[in-house]
Amino acid sequence: MKKIISISLISVILILCLTVSALAAPKPNVSFNDDFTKMYYNNKSFSRINTKNIDYNYNYTEIPMDDYEYNDGVYSEIYDDTYEIFEVIPNKAHTNVDNIDVSSNDQFNIFFVTVDFNDGSTFTCSFLRDDYMTEFENMVSGKSQEYVVDFSWNEITEVKVDVQKLKTGKTTTIDYYYVTDFNVFAETKDKSFRYYAGLVMTVNDNFYYYDYLDAGTSHDEFWFGVNSYPEQITVRVIEDEEIIQQLRDAKKIYDDESGYIFDDDFAVGISKLFFGILLLLIPFAICIGSLVLFIKAKKPIYKKIFATICILSLLEIITVVLIIIFFNKYTNT
Repeated sequence: MKKIISISLISVILILCLTVSALAAPKPNVSFNDDFTKMYYNNKSFSRINTKNIDYNYNYTEIPMDDYEYNDGVYSEIYDDTYEIFEVIPNKAHTNVDNIDVSSNDQFNIFFVTVDFNDGSTFTCSFLRDDYMTEFENMVSGKSQEYVVDFSWNEITEVKVDVQKLKTGKTTTIDYYYVTDFNVFAETKDKSFRYYAGLVMTVNDNFYYYDYLDAGTSHDEFWFGVNSYPEQITVRVIEDEEIIQQLRDAKKIYDDESGYIFDDDFAVGISKLFFGILLLLIPFAICIGSLVLFIKAKKPIYKKIFATICILSLLEIITVVLIIIFFNKYTNT
């Protein structure tokens, strides 16, 4: 009787396992051509591109990591964080490949691949799905008709602007050290990724546009290149009143959300107050105090000391005032 029960249980378990296996969805495949210039996933072809200037995860979603391993000419199946199994079709030409790691954005239209070779070298590349290539090429070449200015902080705050209205203003040179800037993007229709096109800068309630392509640079070079963070920068003045008002409204929301600590105007005000007390108020108090002591002093040596302190304090105040006058005149021109 026990044998019959055992056989019955084993049969039920086997049937259940076979049923689950039969109902399981087919495993998606990833494959590469011989020189890793093309990739194939889910019956879609991908081409290798430079993704340094792409923001592909700006909706703050997690990037699923799909790892694949090459061992003795056979790719093995690796579980990712969501326990979804992927199969990588082996390429017989990859005899010098030791390991391949693959990750993607949430929409699975951009893939990031790291290839480890048997000689210890590593090759890193990125792939974009081919049906997005036209949009991507328009982004890179500056042919997008609409840009998005991102003022997001705790919540998404964006301003959509006509590209031509950003690029037709007169050019001027400003001191980059004193500006507040916000990223400008060209965005895909489905919002799956966007391309860094430039910066909207604001100083003294004026708005300017800096276009990476027109400047002969890119987002990656501007922020991380040899000549990053330039002191002087040539920009276009944003002159369209409708866009200016939209930017002002978005900037106000940004300031309200970021709070006083990250409010540039508040920080500038505190800095002015601090330096005003340090460089003007305290020297003025010293000047008045030393003048009173000079008048009350009986000995000539003390009169000389207090007179020197009074004169030096007065000269320091005059120097600071002149610097402020010339600085304001320089920054407002």
